[in-house]
Amino acid sequence: TITLDRVVSAEGGSMSLGERQIVALTRAIVRRSKLQTVDSRRGSLHYHTDAIIQSTLRTELRGVTLITAAHRLQTVMNYDRIVCRQLQSRRETDFIRWSWMRGALLSFDTPMNLLKGEGGYFRAMVESSHDRDTLLAMVNKQV
Repeated sequence: TITLDRVVSAEGGSMSLGERQIVALTRAIVRRSKLQTVDSRRGSLHYHTDAIIQSTLRTELRGVTLITAAHRLQTVMNYDRIVCRQLQSRRETDFIRWSWMRGALLSFDTPMNLLKGEGGYFRAMVESSHDRDTLLAMVNKQV
């Protein structure tokens, strides 16, 4: 549990990944910036914590431009636009902060249009996902 009197070590080392994500999200809400970057490397987060973060992004940051490095398709299925880029390296050890911005542009459009595109990278990712039906339902709710 995070409290206001909690002692935090440098760079949040005394907090879990989930706690650090929630603190960062809280800071973004308080700042009310019109542009926010989100690195959603939340694969190790508990599903419930990730769901809270996603819900908060949708409600509290409405009207804010989010640039998100997504590692789960569910993270971006309700976004207005999605950019698909080809990473230069897929090895975690080669990850450099914001390296996702350096790859070749594969596609840019709404989730619905990307799903309609024959042979598209985004569509292929959704089609091959074990959450395919959930992902499609998320997009269809927006129509």
